[in-house]
Amino acid sequence: METKNTLLKRNLSEENYPQFLDWMQDVSVTGFLYSAKRMSKFKTVAEVKDFLEEEKDEIFWEIYDRRREELIGYTSLCSLNKDERSVEFSVFIFNKKYWGKGYGKEVGYKMVDYVFKELRLDEIRLETCDLHKNAILLYEKLGFKKTKLIPKDRIVFVSGEWIKAGSLQMVLKKEVIVVQDTVCCDGN
Repeated sequence: METKNTLLKRNLSEENYPQFLDWMQDVSVTGFLYSAKRMSKFKTVAEVKDFLEEEKDEIFWEIYDRRREELIGYTSLCSLNKDERSVEFSVFIFNKKYWGKGYGKEVGYKMVDYVFKELRLDEIRLETCDLHKNAILLYEKLGFKKTKLIPKDRIVFVSGEWIKAGSLQMVLKKEVIVVQDTVCCDGN
């Protein structure tokens, strides 16, 4: 799959695990993530692989900058619920020089389009840190709505220290996208 500025390659390539290890060890990159403290202690590629394989049904796509052919992160879908016709979505732009430049938004639109048009599911769920304002703004731009706050259920690295934070659950329903199809699902 591709967008204007990104190329999404299915699965995670063996040669990229050392880069994922570097990013996961860097709390300035992963500090808001639920498993940030755990990831910061990874020492080997094997630990990264084991961690990423914990969610047995997770499907990954590596994210590349199309022009530079540079790996910048990954996106994934997991926890497919056939009865509810829903799936959980995540996107991680780990390469800091790509932060705030619309890459996460492009990938988000592409994945929303893929879930609703190709997989023909009705709902996409996600969870993010309640303090991660940029992520929340991105997900709201994609059409996600806040559904539940789980207070102080994670330890995150913010402003140079580990603190307790909450998890914000969000959802995007297909019927919302049908109304906004030209806004949301055309890759812009």
